[in-house]
Amino acid sequence: LDFSVTPPAATDASSVVIQRIHPLSQPDALLLQSEANFVLTLPPAANQSSVFVHFSKPLAPLRPVALSPSGKRLLLRADTDQGSWLALLEPGGRPVELVRLNPWLRNIQPGQLQSLAYQNAAGKKLTARVLLPPNHAPGKRWPALVIHGVGFPGSLGVPSFLHPHLLAARGFVVLDPQAQGGHYAADNENPFQPLWHNLKPAIDALVSQGVVDPERIVALGHSFGGFLFAHLISITHRFSAAILIAPAEANLASAYGHLTDVTRGNGYLHPLLFLKAGFAMFETDGGSFRFLKPPPWRHPKEFARFSPLTYVDRVETPVLLIQGDADARIDMTETEQYFAALYRQGKRARLVRYAGEHHWIEGRKNLTHLYTQIDEWTKEGSPGSSRAK
Repeated sequence: LDFSVTPPAATDASSVVIQRIHPLSQPDALLLQSEANFVLTLPPAANQSSVFVHFSKPLAPLRPVALSPSGKRLLLRADTDQGSWLALLEPGGRPVELVRLNPWLRNIQPGQLQSLAYQNAAGKKLTARVLLPPNHAPGKRWPALVIHGVGFPGSLGVPSFLHPHLLAARGFVVLDPQAQGGHYAADNENPFQPLWHNLKPAIDALVSQGVVDPERIVALGHSFGGFLFAHLISITHRFSAAILIAPAEANLASAYGHLTDVTRGNGYLHPLLFLKAGFAMFETDGGSFRFLKPPPWRHPKEFARFSPLTYVDRVETPVLLIQGDADARIDMTETEQYFAALYRQGKRARLVRYAGEHHWIEGRKNLTHLYTQIDEWTKEGSPGSSRAK
């Protein structure tokens, strides 16, 4: 396998596409990639911003992630269902494997992916993705994880800290309803009531098909998905348990002015810059909370109406809250407020905090502990007819 390195200006990049990758201990790099041609961005210390790398034949599943200062060696990476690996390549040579990561993936059988077509109460046609356990057989009911904000990579070769295929391999039906609210309810209702109207028929369909155990249906949400499920468990008691990982702001009024510990102690990022960037959540068309009318001191009722904390007295579902204490996206105090409100009412709740983790849990031991927590919490909640309401 041969390759050449030239400045990107000398190439025709009209037929390539953009892909984002994560080099080892480097900021994100942008690759313009075709089957055998890549534009690789270099670190700031390099004497040029990017180079064009042409290979003598298609490289997949390998891709370049780093170039030596001499331009004579390339570090390559591959992510497959059998694990990830790094290799070193010199011109005219063969990729030499340096290290193989997660080889245990070769022992994991991926789940059975299906598409579920259904209708909501208004007759609107919707589609959900369903991942069955790899050993599923007709007549077997499984506990279900209804996910939001978790991501849904198509194979084990795509890294994800909450991987649906790993969850399916642990004996769960994974339901990704892909159902958004579409609009918000009237002023006297929880604004996310329409989301439940879209989600409930998908759950009902899997129960009626004999695939899901109706007494073990668990909500699993990350980030904004955790925020939405915090609302839904105040609307319905259908979920036997809820697992909210780094859930978005429980109290939107307090979140409006947050400065995180990461920005307070970080020399290169001033807290006021972070506060200004945080306006995007509330005051731009692309922000997560663009449906609000800031600021909260002018519209306190609106901020309260969209805050999960407002409805916490209605929650009867056991709630597991998980977050890294270095999360720069969601201030830890938001999760603590929600937990404290549940705890003070004597409701079943647990708060797990991982030291040094950010918005995604990444440490090996912490990930092992996280999956154990998920297994344990899905068994919370005693069977009862109230969940079918």
